[in-house]
Amino acid sequence: MNHLKKCLLLAGLLGLVALSCAVAQEISPVNDKDINVLDYKDLEYPAIAVTSHTEGVVVIRVTLDHNGRVSDAVVISGASLLTPQSLENAKNWRFQPNHENAAVIVYDFRIRGACHAGSVGSQMVFYPPNHAQITACPQPPCCTAAPHP
Repeated sequence: MNHLKKCLLLAGLLGLVALSCAVAQEISPVNDKDINVLDYKDLEYPAIAVTSHTEGVVVIRVTLDHNGRVSDAVVISGASLLTPQSLENAKNWRFQPNHENAAVIVYDFRIRGACHAGSVGSQMVFYPPNHAQITACPQPPCCTAAPHP
């Protein structure tokens, strides 16, 4: 009976060690030097976020398959009006495979002051290794209303 207890205790300890290793692997940091973006898709500033003047940073952690394609993505932080589109966009990025099989994407959403007539609604600029800045022009009330006859 004493031998059975020792075996069960050892099995339990091995299970805890395996679980700890799995959790540690999931949350291990990804160094910028290991992130090399090969392809990405531009992201439009969400219209509802522009209307509500929501700005901020969204951080997404992606899991990569052996070809560097995103197999999973999770939001680490960000405003609720900005995270759904960021999460979907992150799934379209492709990276040079790395030993962590992971990468982090930082989206920085900013609404800029006055924009000139004919300017684009929003623009994304990529800054290596993993930073995407998305800017939008505010929509003044005068320009969104229907024209007077």
